[in-house]
Amino acid sequence: MYNPFYYGNPVPPELFIGRQLELQRIVHRIIPHGQSSAIIGAPRIGKSSILKYLMAPETRDALYGEDGQRLIFSRINPQPFGAQVCQAEFWKYALQPLKEQVIESMPTASLAQAYQTCQQNKFGTFVLERLLGQVRKAGWKLVLLIDEFDALLHHPVLCGVEFFGGLRLLASECGGALALIIASRQSLAELNRATQKFSRDSSPYFNFLDEITLGSFTKEETDQLLQKVDNYFSPMDYRFLIEIAGRHPYLLQAAAFELWETYKQGDYIHNLQRLEAAYSLYSKVYSVLSDTWKLWPVKVKKAFTDVVVSYLEEFVELPSSSYEAFSNLKDRFDENGQNLEGNNSGISPDLYRRLHKAMLTCSHFHSNAALRGKFVDSRINPWVNSLPQENNVNDRVTAVVDYLYNQYNDVNENALVLLLRVIGGEF
Repeated sequence: MYNPFYYGNPVPPELFIGRQLELQRIVHRIIPHGQSSAIIGAPRIGKSSILKYLMAPETRDALYGEDGQRLIFSRINPQPFGAQVCQAEFWKYALQPLKEQVIESMPTASLAQAYQTCQQNKFGTFVLERLLGQVRKAGWKLVLLIDEFDALLHHPVLCGVEFFGGLRLLASECGGALALIIASRQSLAELNRATQKFSRDSSPYFNFLDEITLGSFTKEETDQLLQKVDNYFSPMDYRFLIEIAGRHPYLLQAAAFELWETYKQGDYIHNLQRLEAAYSLYSKVYSVLSDTWKLWPVKVKKAFTDVVVSYLEEFVELPSSSYEAFSNLKDRFDENGQNLEGNNSGISPDLYRRLHKAMLTCSHFHSNAALRGKFVDSRINPWVNSLPQENNVNDRVTAVVDYLYNQYNDVNENALVLLLRVIGGEF
């Protein structure tokens, strides 16, 4: 029998489990008024899976009823976008399903003429507004799903007033002809802060979106997942899976997959098989946990570390050497919650501590704009459009060091070393 548990890629619609309240809320905003939503959550929590489920042909009748026949879905992931992708190219790609499903079958209709006008005017916001007016008159709704929306915050062309302002206007002022569904690791408050420099005298760009935060599975959703095959896992297995994965959808799927595989290998002692599954799980999900850790603000990291260390001190019997190592974790954060020793760059803790302290005194790290300004220097200019964007000096220094440490130019010069050469006189 094949392994029924699935992890890695987004879950296909036929294997999708749970999230009914979240789906209902999104659908009730799309139908009937074409309102927009933001799906927020940590890496691998299920954001992409929900987007695929919302637009799948096989789920359309159950989700939208008869209204589903007048919905046109378009899904975009901006992560692969090159640096030269502009607004015209974005909208050409976003409108492709509309073009294929409606416009090409009515080449002389007003909707087709409005699309041609958009092409001729490079898909500017004004002509896009006219196009969506025709979409509404024809009784259609365009549902635009943007996965990994955070990637747009770092795009050298699309991260700006024209694109974000236009997106907001089109989604909120076109009579429901465009419903925008975004998936983001960052909350709407964080997205608004990241784009505040573009909207200082107006409303935040993303205040028209309804925020829907994805968390762990409920008990009922967990039961539904683990009971895909009746009585395959024992009550002890069930407790083991919850203990090592919690109710996190990805971790739970991965843990169940690994345990299933160990049982298929032979008739061994179950405790040993569970241990083997736990080791296999850790090796598979390390990168996911690392991504989640990097996403957390440093103060959340500090709080999490405090909780873990306190738990270990109270409930776990450790060898003296291990106890000392865990206890020292609390001392690895400075007064701002910055982890100085557990950096992600690979630099030795002592050098990292001194480098971090020196960079905090450099005025160019006091804002994202000031830092970008320093990268006009030809030695480090190749990385100007991919610099991490952070909301405070501590996070900015950490993110830049971690990023540049692993970057090299065409002659194999390290980007972090080049940055230090550029700003060295300012320490």
